[in-house]
Amino acid sequence: MGTSVWNGWEYAWWLVLIFQVFSHGLFFIFPKHVVQRFAAVPAVKNYNLAAGITFYAFLLLLSFSRIYFDVYSLMLSEMLYFVMLMLFVASIFFFAINEIHLPASTGLYRISRHPVYVSTYGVMLSGILITRNWYLLLLWLLYIYLNHFIVLAEEQHLLKQFGKDYKEYMDRTPRYFVW
Repeated sequence: MGTSVWNGWEYAWWLVLIFQVFSHGLFFIFPKHVVQRFAAVPAVKNYNLAAGITFYAFLLLLSFSRIYFDVYSLMLSEMLYFVMLMLFVASIFFFAINEIHLPASTGLYRISRHPVYVSTYGVMLSGILITRNWYLLLLWLLYIYLNHFIVLAEEQHLLKQFGKDYKEYMDRTPRYFVW
């Protein structure tokens, strides 16, 4: 009936906007060789396309999902969002400062071989928690599933590129954070 006090802020579009600014904006500050190194990921059949569509479908749905303003879930999901966003940014910076002839293994890459993926999953999870949207949960699970195949292909590519150095890194560092 009346206008909302939040005037549009009750939707999660601003979470998407902040993440997109960070995820795409960071590449403008790095040298060209760093951006090319990020782009050197091998394509995996149709998984890259499917994961991309799933990710942007998630972001689009999240943009139009209402936020639940329960104090505890709002605080938890916002804390998770900003912690994961900072881990995402840190992952990209550690990747960027790593020597190009070696696998990324400093900073967050000491505890996970794929901290960019893990932090992206965490940012997405915070969107699910803040909106309580079951469709987002399904898209999130599908996105993780599809990305797992991309991760496996990336690791094979990195084994060919770095050989023994990457194999030793794989032996001492979990793929994600726990396994």
